[in-house]
Amino acid sequence: MNRYLQYIAAALLLLAHGLASAGEFSVSPIRLNLSGAARSQLLTISNIGSTPARFLVRSAGWTVTEAGAVELSGDDQLVVFPASFVVAPKASQNIRVGTDQTATNTEQTWRIVLEELPNPDAPSGAGTTINVLSVLSVPVFMPPLAARKSMDLTLQSATGVTATVVISNTGNAHEMVSAVSVTAMRGEEVAAQAQQEGWYLLPGKRRVLSIKTDKKSWCAPDITRFELRASDRDGQTLAQQKVDAREVCR
Repeated sequence: MNRYLQYIAAALLLLAHGLASAGEFSVSPIRLNLSGAARSQLLTISNIGSTPARFLVRSAGWTVTEAGAVELSGDDQLVVFPASFVVAPKASQNIRVGTDQTATNTEQTWRIVLEELPNPDAPSGAGTTINVLSVLSVPVFMPPLAARKSMDLTLQSATGVTATVVISNTGNAHEMVSAVSVTAMRGEEVAAQAQQEGWYLLPGKRRVLSIKTDKKSWCAPDITRFELRASDRDGQTLAQQKVDAREVCR
């Protein structure tokens, strides 16, 4: 990964939940869906500040590691135009996003990265001035020919206060996982419960989550089973699993 992509990937960790604005500009829409019938779309960036804003725009292939880190790669399949521009105060700029790719059996994913550039005409004041520039990214998806949803949840271990859960997307399109929860049951009574926020889970990928309880241990002597659940932003269940405590509490 070159230095530019390393910088952008680090910035994306701060934007892991798809923020649509930063600094004094905003982007709409916050995601794009391309298809065989619409392989070109517009992205609009608006300058809500009082000074001109300069931007560099690039496309990149992307994935998310098991630990949740964003990884970007060079990709020339998605084209953006213009690649650099200046937006006047209270004005907007449209960016044309397109590809010559067609839908396949697995969803294709990219990101459009918008990097705010320093203003070369900004007056220099006395002393040291630090300008904080913003980076935003917008996910772009091309859905598969026929979407197939399938997700797996596995409780790898429950050691002390940490439960290690693996969530895998075995389908061919992404899922937006809002949260993954672990519930320790004592018969039909809830003995402990905790959850961890999720994010995009791309097709064929998995996340390894360490979910901690505020109890002394997940594996108390009278725990009979664990219930795992992954949900989306609307609270709907994406996947769930029940695990006999004897399988993990040894």
